[in-house]
Amino acid sequence: MKLFNVLCILLLISSSVIGQFNDDFSDGDFTNDPTWVGQDSLFKVNSIGELQLNDTNSITDEAFLIHNSWSG
Repeated sequence: MKLFNVLCILLLISSSVIGQFNDDFSDGDFTNDPTWVGQDSLFKVNSIGELQLNDTNSITDEAFLIHNSWSG
């Protein structure tokens, strides 16, 4: 019975954890709804709706975007 209780608790805890965030960029805009922040001038949404690095110095420079998925 103890094993069953432990398994139930683990199942409840693991089902409440969300590990991924998904944005399909279908609107062609990654700066609004949801908001991505960072070096947004170095990125673009290409013609097939994928986020793409748009930096001519991408070999030596760093580029990043972040999204705050914490809603609490």
